Amino acid sequence: MGAFCGFPQDRKASVCAGFCVYPDEYRPRQPRSTPLFRLLDSHYEEFRNVYDERFSKRYGFWRPVTDEVVEKYLQCGDPHYGFARIHCKECGAEYLIAFSCKCRGFCPSCSKRKSLDLAIFLEEELFRSVPHRHWVWSVPKMLRLHFLYHRKLLPKLCRCAWESLTMFLQEVLDRKDVFPGGILVPQTFGGMANWNPHVHALITDTCWDKEGNCYTMPEIDTADVQVLEKLFAGLVFRMLLKENMNLWKHSGHSVHCGKPVKADDTNGRKTLSKYISHPIEGSEAGYLLWSVQPRHGAAASAARVSYRQQQPKRIPPFPYKIVLHAPAEEDSCGLHFSRKSGT
Repeated sequence: MGAFCGFPQDRKASVCAGFCVYPDEYRPRQPRSTPLFRLLDSHYEEFRNVYDERFSKRYGFWRPVTDEVVEKYLQCGDPHYGFARIHCKECGAEYLIAFSCKCRGFCPSCSKRKSLDLAIFLEEELFRSVPHRHWVWSVPKMLRLHFLYHRKLLPKLCRCAWESLTMFLQEVLDRKDVFPGGILVPQTFGGMANWNPHVHALITDTCWDKEGNCYTMPEIDTADVQVLEKLFAGLVFRMLLKENMNLWKHSGHSVHCGKPVKADDTNGRKTLSKYISHPIEGSEAGYLLWSVQPRHGAAASAARVSYRQQQPKRIPPFPYKIVLHAPAEEDSCGLHFSRKSGT
């Protein structure tokens, strides 16, 4: 806050009053009170110790990056692991801000901040004032294990989604030199933190050729979506065969085509921008599935507590559903911009 010293003397007081955050107004977050923190803090170490014996056959080998990501998350927002001292030279206000873990795609607080920053960046720097549409590409369950054990396939899944859409649009518009604009983000989790690799995308409803001429995307109906699904499935199979994976003979691929967001709907684009890059959200729901805390009436609670006390102690598998999505730096699960999205 010492940066205010560059203002004229008669403006210092007003600038300080408008931007300075006083200690009694600052509200630091409480990470230890969140369901995800309680889940990992209470069960992670024990879960880690029995993983090889009880869970490795179903979920695969233990990824070393998991320990690093979970450790950083448990230290996030805790001043015992480092903090910055904020001091205003003008009014003397001072407070501490604990360091954050910046765990991409895992820590809810840090990831939501990045999603918000992304939405602002896309709207202010990247998006054109044209209609946009939300798209989702997903693969069948039996193919998802390939992406679980080979995380580097996730960016290639984005490429398959992008190529299927551009091939479809070029065929419909009868031009091989047109491309839409868009941003694609790979995600690995479903609503209950299950392993579900898929691609979220925000795509323009307008295409451009190399000269900058615009072409309106045609109306998308059910038959068009089915064509896109077949194109996407073929590209995924080709990609997996190239990577020496097994061919899946059944259906199960899907493509979701959302309703267009109007050109002047900046809030709609920001909402979708945050959604396509949102962090894992199933932690609280999953935590409540097996929480030992009684929640329904004294008599029922007493009965459940008595029953649990008589049962052998077990560790629920849900912690791994959470740590399963801890990304490593080399996974390259970041953003994928289309050809025209940045112009």
